[in-house]
Amino acid sequence: MHFRDPSFNNLQAVPAMSEGGMVSDVVAAVASIDPVMGGVDR
Repeated sequence: MHFRDPSFNNLQAVPAMSEGGMVSDVVAAVASIDPVMGGVDR
């Protein structure tokens, strides 16, 4: 079986969350989903 960390799926929502905003809003969008980058790299 192959399991993905929930953070991997959450990071896929960042483009939709930051659409129509400014570049500085991307930082807030990523911080709001609280990713664990160690789990994303697996």
